[in-house]
Amino acid sequence: IHRGLAYLLVVLIIVWFFKALKSEKASLLHKICWLPLAIVFLQVILGVLTVLGSTIRIPIDLAVAHQFGGMMLLEAIFIMIFLIRKKAVSPVLSTEKVIEKPLVK
Repeated sequence: IHRGLAYLLVVLIIVWFFKALKSEKASLLHKICWLPLAIVFLQVILGVLTVLGSTIRIPIDLAVAHQFGGMMLLEAIFIMIFLIRKKAVSPVLSTEKVIEKPLVK
């Protein structure tokens, strides 16, 4: 299951990367859209090295690096979601004065 989901995630991030490249060139999203792609490829390399190096026991340094890479990938995805939502939601500007009414008389 772990490897199957990893392959799916790699494909989805590659597809997302090419779609994100079409965003405005000056936007922060466009400037750092490579981050999840780089981290996921690092994860693939660490995962393969962990499996290949685990003939008798799992190499703890590679396993910890793989776990850390997973946390960084999750954080990069959260940052991308934040940037996408920030772009989609624009504040409503109004020149009208807001009159607050007391809730209790």
